[in-house]
Parts: sequence; structure tokens; C-alpha cells
Amino acid sequence: TFRGFPTALANDTVDTNGWALQNFAVGGSEAVIKTFRRYGLYDDRVVLLEGYFNETLPAAPTQTVALMRLDCDMYRSTLDALEALYDRVAPGGIIVHNNWQYTSARSAFVHFRKERNIEYMPLHLVDGNAMAFIKE
Repeated sequence: TFRGFPTALANDTVDTNGWALQNFAVGGSEAVIKTFRRYGLYDDRVVLLEGYFNETLPAAPTQTVALMRLDCDMYRSTLDALEALYDRVAPGGIIVHNNWQYTSARSAFVHFRKERNIEYMPLHLVDGNAMAFIKE
């Protein structure tokens, strides 16, 4: 987001505002651009979206997603990302949820799969913190 975490919603029973106390906005987009340039990866195809996921992802300038790796930490942010981008994931595309260890983010992932009736798609352990599935 380059802005840190959004405020948890009052009716959100799984998120807290504790995330807002974390300083994850350090360096901002300039730090990302610098890293991309260092590895020769920054060109006119790279688009950085600054803002909360519910504000930026619905209008993200992408049509097809092959790999979606979520690292959203919060319930609402995880759900916002899935709702905005899942339909753009191509069949055979991979959805990775990086924060399986966080109850709130995992709950959103499970909730989304249940709401979409895609629970039957097998989950695969990627590493100690991530689960993934392949979209049919």
C-alpha cells in the first residue's frame, strides 16, 4: 500500500488496529523502484499502486493474472484483494496466501473460498507460512 494498514472496521471481529502500530510503510514506492532498477526489472510495464487495496485493486491496469501472491495480513485487506483480483486469475493460475499463520488473514481466505464454492480445489503447502491453490 505504501501507506501502512487501514483502520479495522468496527464490525470486523477478527481484525484489530494493532497492525496500524507497525511501520510497514518505510521506504515507500521509491525503495521498491530502486530495488527493481538494481536488478534491471524496472521499465514501463511496472505499475506501482499506492493506496489501500479496496481503493486501488478494482481499477488496477491488469487483465490477466498468472500468479497472485497475497501478503495482506488483515482480514479485510485479504478479502479486498481476493474480491478485486480473483476473477482476473487465469485458469491454471496460482493463488498463494502468504499469511496462513495469521488467523485473521487465513479466515478471509477460507471465507472467500467458501463463498465462491471453490473449497474443493486442493490447498498446497508452499513453505512454513504460505498455502496455495491452482484455479480451475
